[in-house]
Amino acid sequence: MQNIIVQPQLVELIHSFFKNGYENRDYAKLWVDEIKPYFNNHHDVFQKGPHKLKAIPLGQDEKIHLWYAPAGNIPKNDPKLIIMGMATSKPALDYIMENTNLNSTEQQVRSTLIKSSFNGKMLGNLGVVFKYLNLTEALKSDLDLIEEWSNIGDAKLSFNLDPEGQLFENPLDSNIMFSQWCMHCGTELSPDTGKHNTSSVNMKKFVNLYERIFTFQNYQLFKDKFFSSNSPGMLIALGEKQYQKLREIYGSKFPNVSWVDFESHILDKKTKFVTWIPHPSPGNPFFNRTVNKKGTMDSLNLMNEQLTIENSRDIINDACIDYKNHKRQACQIVFLKSYLNNVRIRC
Repeated sequence: MQNIIVQPQLVELIHSFFKNGYENRDYAKLWVDEIKPYFNNHHDVFQKGPHKLKAIPLGQDEKIHLWYAPAGNIPKNDPKLIIMGMATSKPALDYIMENTNLNSTEQQVRSTLIKSSFNGKMLGNLGVVFKYLNLTEALKSDLDLIEEWSNIGDAKLSFNLDPEGQLFENPLDSNIMFSQWCMHCGTELSPDTGKHNTSSVNMKKFVNLYERIFTFQNYQLFKDKFFSSNSPGMLIALGEKQYQKLREIYGSKFPNVSWVDFESHILDKKTKFVTWIPHPSPGNPFFNRTVNKKGTMDSLNLMNEQLTIENSRDIINDACIDYKNHKRQACQIVFLKSYLNNVRIRC
């Protein structure tokens, strides 16, 4: 395969904007300072995207397409918590393009990018995980979140109601950073249906195309904002694969960082660590719940107060009774709860 940079001048503009790092720079500032003037001379920059809405193509490799969609935020200070996914979703791409135009201010773009990254059921699932880990109160007090996040603390799982929430309004000054390894949206065009799709099956192709076009860009983002920082902090990868990718790249280079998962043998707690949680996507069966079956996360919540070193294995097995292949995710979230709350368990 041979990748094609669809708009080389735009890609080079993005490269140049971040070439000296991320201090006082984020994608909202990029849009207002650089991309808007670029549009004035390149009126054909927009094309029909995955849902036939306007979108900005960046690269293509046969059926694989990469679309401009930098969901999330880059705080001006080093964040105390980073939530890291793999790539921008198609709904997030649509939200960004529907709510951003050439008249948008820097703050309007910044608000759109953070709201696109997590909302609805996915944000609710993330809130349920944080609540299980006893992180919601700590996040509200220690990380200076405004009250919008309190909706997440109230999230509950049930058969008939999916939890929902919304993100904070001040992403530049926040101590939390929402990001992903591939800062843009990847899709695969089906020659049979003419539709673009995204799934875990073709995610590796998207990321490979992104890394070929934006070589080292995200390596530098997470290095600058987390690994090289002297500030204490926690990086939570959404899913085990993202965690393993980070560990492969950064694991041996930063001895001040702990790598925390249920298969680790941690001798001491450091002020900076990387870990992972089950991906909060509504498509993750870990969160499935029906009238006849509770999801694994539901079951863990019901047994929340019973967790001890003696019964931890039984709790995990009971939570996975309908979903045997969820055991690694269940082990991780139970282990992480014990790690954060100083409870010894067995996985």
